[in-house]
Amino acid sequence: MLSVFKRQSVRQLGLKHRRIQPYTPRIYGKAEGVIRTAINEWAYAHVFQNSANREAPLPFWPHQYNWYTPVSTSFRQSSERLSMTTTS
Repeated sequence: MLSVFKRQSVRQLGLKHRRIQPYTPRIYGKAEGVIRTAINEWAYAHVFQNSANREAPLPFWPHQYNWYTPVSTSFRQSSERLSMTTTS
C-alpha cells in the first residue's frame, strides 16, 4: 500500500502507480542475468585492494556489457539499426 506522501507525489506529478506480477521470469529474468553477470565479470572477477579500486571501473562496465558481450543476433541487429537511424 502506498503511503500518503507517495500517493500525493504520484498524483502531483501526473503519474500512475502500476503494479506488476509478483514474480515472473519474463519480468525478472533479464535483471537477474545482468546482476549475475556484474558479479561474475566485474565485482568479483579480480582481486581489488579496496572498495575505491573496485568502484573505479563501475561507470565503464555497463558500456562494456551492453556493447561487447555476445548477445542474440536479432537483438544486436535491431539495436544497430536503431542507432543508425537516430544519428543522422
